[in-house]
Amino acid sequence: MSPSRRLRVGVIGCGAVAQIMHLPYLRSLPDKFDIAALSDLSPGLLDLLGEQYGVPAERRFPDYRELLDGEVDAVLVLSSGSHPPQVIAAAEAGQARTGREARHHLWHP
Repeated sequence: MSPSRRLRVGVIGCGAVAQIMHLPYLRSLPDKFDIAALSDLSPGLLDLLGEQYGVPAERRFPDYRELLDGEVDAVLVLSSGSHPPQVIAAAEAGQARTGREARHHLWHP
């Protein structure tokens, strides 16, 4: 992926950590990141945050596995509870990025 292209980010888990820290940060750098998809078990929360962050209804998923459809470049796993199944699924879908890759994308336009 070219560092000059915006990274399409999918967010799994839209609770407090996502709302307070990660989603605002992604939105603060629109030339670097596109919030491309959201996943959460709460339909109401998906609708609220989808509208707030401009994520189309068809890119809001109650099942995180649907988010891993190839339309995102990287995934933030912010769900409460156990992360391993979600992290493994993202890696198997080829959408995992190491900290080094993310830093390169962010700091080398």
